[in-house]
Amino acid sequence: MLLQTGDDVADSLNERYGTFDQMSGQMNTAAVRVAPGPTGIDTLVLRAWPSPHRFRLLDRVAVRLSQAGEVSAIWFAITALAAVTVVVSTGQAIVCGIAIVAEWVLTNRFVKRFVWRARPTPEQADPRGVRRPSSSSLPSGHSSASAFSAVFIGSSTGWLAPMVALAILIGCSRFHLRVHYPTDVIAGWVWGAALAAGLLVLVR
Repeated sequence: MLLQTGDDVADSLNERYGTFDQMSGQMNTAAVRVAPGPTGIDTLVLRAWPSPHRFRLLDRVAVRLSQAGEVSAIWFAITALAAVTVVVSTGQAIVCGIAIVAEWVLTNRFVKRFVWRARPTPEQADPRGVRRPSSSSLPSGHSSASAFSAVFIGSSTGWLAPMVALAILIGCSRFHLRVHYPTDVIAGWVWGAALAAGLLVLVR
């Protein structure tokens, strides 16, 4: 059974913490804006990009990358590895973990509520095992978490280049699987990286 996506976890939290949603519901409802469907950039990228099911190996790699980014699992694992190998201190690892959780909450509980954008395909179970969540497509939560973690943790560990490369691959997997539009992914990268850069300025 696949891990839940960050959006799936958000759905579960919504069911469990209805009181929280009721308190923030009026603000979120008033602020929601509907974003258009695919832009010219989306059309150009998707036309040039290999379509799903065309290359089985590419599909499999995309699914694995997408799974790795679910609930920031890969980034928690990298943080733990950095602590175990004494690349960062235990205290730094804890700060990184808290920062990852805070970014997820901010992006999925608040940012995604301000602008609504439908997913490229309807909510349904993908034959390859990737579910289309019901939350807004903009921005990509996977891409935001990946960019944030790559910049914030990479700056602390010295692993910035490989982590940025991994963040890019995870983001590309999301539009390859048609869970997001390319511009959702780009927006997620920009938002996550900017958030990490701002946090680094504050903590240093």
